[in-house]
Amino acid sequence: MTLPYADLVKDTSTAQSSSLITLANAPPSGFQSFNSGIGDTNNAVYRVSDTAGHWEINYGVYSNSALTLARAATPIASSNGASPPTQIAAFSGTVTVACVVPADQFLNAFDLIGANSGLYKNYLVAGVLTGTAQTVGALCLVPVYIKQWFENYFVTVQQTTAAAAGGSVSFGLFNCLPNSAYPNLLLGAGSSGNANTAIGQVQSPSIAVPQPQAPGIYWAAYLPLVAAGSINTCTQATAEVGFAELFGVATPNTAMTAAFYHATGQSGMPGQVPALTAVSGVPPFICVGVN
Repeated sequence: MTLPYADLVKDTSTAQSSSLITLANAPPSGFQSFNSGIGDTNNAVYRVSDTAGHWEINYGVYSNSALTLARAATPIASSNGASPPTQIAAFSGTVTVACVVPADQFLNAFDLIGANSGLYKNYLVAGVLTGTAQTVGALCLVPVYIKQWFENYFVTVQQTTAAAAGGSVSFGLFNCLPNSAYPNLLLGAGSSGNANTAIGQVQSPSIAVPQPQAPGIYWAAYLPLVAAGSINTCTQATAEVGFAELFGVATPNTAMTAAFYHATGQSGMPGQVPALTAVSGVPPFICVGVN
C-alpha cells in the first residue's frame, strides 16, 4: 500500500458516512478517476467540499470494487476550525472529491530551517540521534519533500566514526515513478572526499540535475564504499511518525521509528533503483540542500 499523488483526480459523492466517502465514479470532463490516478487499495489524500462552504481534507484507502475512500476519524484539516480538526457532520447536497496535497498540514513540517530555506530533512522532528555503523555496499534511500524548484543539490550526513583508509561515500538523489512515491531514476551523484577522516559533516559536492526539478517527493541516497563509518541515525519521538510511513513505505513499528528503503551489494550508485527492501528501522539522518 502506497500513497501516490496524481494531477486532476476528481469525482463527486452523494453518500458519506463517518468512515467512508462513496464515489459516483463519474469524473468531470478533463479529469481522471481515482482508480486511474490513485489505484485500487492505495492511500489517497483528498478534499471533500460542498457549495455551502464546508470542506474537509482527509485521507484513506481507495477501494475500486466498492468505489469508496476510507475517511479518517480525525481529518488533516476542515472548515470547522477546531483543533485538532474534526469531520464535517453533514455536507450539503452533492459534494466534490478531489486528490490534493495538503501542504500547510504536513509537507511544510519537513523543512529543516524554515519556509523556502533550501534545506530539507527526512524527519518531522530531530528525535534522538545515535551513531550507527553502516555497511559497505548497502544503499539507503530516505524520502525528502523538497518544496521549491531546483537545479542543483547536495546531500549531507553527520559521521560519528570515520571510515577506514580508502573509505568513501557516494551520495545521490532519485526522483519518483510517475503517480507514485516509489523511487525511480538517479538525478546525478557525487562522492565525499573525507569519509575516511572526517568526524562530523560529510557532504557531497554540488550536483547539477539534468533539468530543473519541480517541488515534490525525492529520495536521498547514501552508499558507503570500500570501508564504512558510523553516521547519525534518528529514532523518532514517541508521538511522531516518519515521512516514509506517511507515504506507505512500511507499516510503523511499535517504536515509531521511520521506515526507509535498502539494497545491499551495491558497488556504485545505480542509475535506476535496484530491487529494494522496505525497512522499519533507523535510516541515516540526511539533509538535502537545493538551489
